Amino acid sequence: MSQEDVARAKRDLEAVGQTWRTDCDAFRITNLVALRLGLKLVAKPDGVNCKGCKVDGIIDAANGVWLDVLVNGGPPNNGNVPAWQVQGPASAVQPHDPFPDEVHPPEPTPVPPDALAQITWLCTITYNQTVMNGHDLAAIKAKLGI
Repeated sequence: MSQEDVARAKRDLEAVGQTWRTDCDAFRITNLVALRLGLKLVAKPDGVNCKGCKVDGIIDAANGVWLDVLVNGGPPNNGNVPAWQVQGPASAVQPHDPFPDEVHPPEPTPVPPDALAQITWLCTITYNQTVMNGHDLAAIKAKLGI
């Protein structure tokens, strides 16, 4: 669990056309991270929130803390910069289950067969050079008595 999980959720949402204009837009990142990692959201019924939850808060009960996962999350900046910053003990906030979200990461582009053949060829050359250089190094060491 890390800032990279937050960055991945943001990238996956952007890949399906998500824009960042509202608090609930930013909250989709937080919610998706909580869903994927099996964590809870931070309930926040008043003030700036989305669906009664803090726009950028996640509870990591296993470690006993709650975290801020977005810097400048939501308006007016809409930076939504991925973060993983401990804010306090989990006991200081109320948990809320994440909401269902149908976002799936885009399928990776398959490697074309020609490219795969080139990669295999390069790996073979690299392996052969390593083996040959290893033998050369052993011969040099033997000559030098090292």
